[in-house]
Amino acid sequence: MVNIPIQENPDVLPWTREFSAGAGPRYRQIVGFVEQALAEGLLLPGDRLPPQRELAARLGVDLTTVTRALNEARRRRLVESRGTLGTFVAAQTAELAQVVDLSMNVPPPPEGVDFDDVMRRGLTQVTLRTDASLLMTYQLGGGSASDRAAGAQWLAPMLGHVEPSRVLAYPGAQSALAALVLAHSAPDGGIAAEPLVYPAYASRLPRWGAAS
Repeated sequence: MVNIPIQENPDVLPWTREFSAGAGPRYRQIVGFVEQALAEGLLLPGDRLPPQRELAARLGVDLTTVTRALNEARRRRLVESRGTLGTFVAAQTAELAQVVDLSMNVPPPPEGVDFDDVMRRGLTQVTLRTDASLLMTYQLGGGSASDRAAGAQWLAPMLGHVEPSRVLAYPGAQSALAALVLAHSAPDGGIAAEPLVYPAYASRLPRWGAAS
């Protein structure tokens, strides 16, 4: 049981704060009051909030502001409505859904970027410089001379000068790893890998050799 000190002003709720001019709309600040009170134990699951008109009077805001605040709090599952009984603090449930997907190392897209538009403009530029029919056929193994030159130019800031003849262009990391493993391992040899490894690589270890 949390002991809340008695306020000198009975109109002041113990879980509210002062409104801040730079903290966004007041209805969102009220939701923030509820969240902070839950974190501090000033509000507990099952506690009943004052009726909306009373809450508006105590906070010094209009009824519409309180209504919007409670609707947002319900959307965030902070409170729940029990009909004529009023609004109560909801029981906090554990979030069992996976927050971050670590199955593949794929960076999240940056905010504010319209990828559909970027793809359209990018494909337009590619088709302007290259015959579209050539893009739909098999390409040279290891990449063309221009592909290797572009790769060498990209690697230069990190590795210095790289001869384009030493650069191979692959359609993806999976095929590149497969080529490296097959080129540097014997049929009956073993392949050592750390416990955390590229999933596509790990799935092929039993076929290529025993990991130890």
